[in-house]
Amino acid sequence: MSKAILDMAKQLGQAMVESAQWQALHAARAALEEQKDVLEALNAFQQQAGKMQQAEQQGRPVEVADKQKFHALHDKLVASDVFKRYTAAEMEFSDLMRQVHVTLRKQVAEAGKG
Repeated sequence: MSKAILDMAKQLGQAMVESAQWQALHAARAALEEQKDVLEALNAFQQQAGKMQQAEQQGRPVEVADKQKFHALHDKLVASDVFKRYTAAEMEFSDLMRQVHVTLRKQVAEAGKG
């Protein structure tokens, strides 16, 4: 029985890779990787966010300069069409994943009622 489930999971994975959402995400990621300045800004943004989060978790105040750097990086990212397409594609694929998860949970919940 579990082999059949794993085989279906493989089929589901293949169907997801063939989906328009995955194709759009893959293309958007490739376009993002070609824009080195945007990719560097994204990496710097993520590092800056982590630095600020760590300071907050340790009870230290976040420095004004850190907040300014964070906002400057954010502004650079949201001004980029490549980044906008990437985040939109990422949200679409995440929504597809959410829908799959909800469908699976619903099936299991309905089976548990009987």
